[in-house]
Amino acid sequence: MTITTEFSISLRDPTLLDCRGLINGEWRHANNQKTFPVSEPATGSVLHPCADFGHEEFVQAINVANIGYKSFYNVMKFPSYLQLIVEAKFCHSTVAIILSLENGKTLAEAKEK
Repeated sequence: MTITTEFSISLRDPTLLDCRGLINGEWRHANNQKTFPVSEPATGSVLHPCADFGHEEFVQAINVANIGYKSFYNVMKFPSYLQLIVEAKFCHSTVAIILSLENGKTLAEAKEK
């Protein structure tokens, strides 16, 4: 995927730039199909739309996240932790680019996050 602003940036893993929200393990669009623009602070260029969830979806997401956290905390074992670290390192550069564009951070600062 190429993000078009005043310049082109290619993402190593474009699936990390998703306009949907994750609720109960499922990537979803807002029930009302509304979105809001995510802009680059430096130029105001719109990078992509993002799902604009309502109150009901927000409450559902919080409730299932709370349940999921409790079960994840009890199940998390060292091999699973290592797998998460490996996956995080794989997508590190793509996430840094997205953070840099969306938050106006320098790329070096975004990589630290």
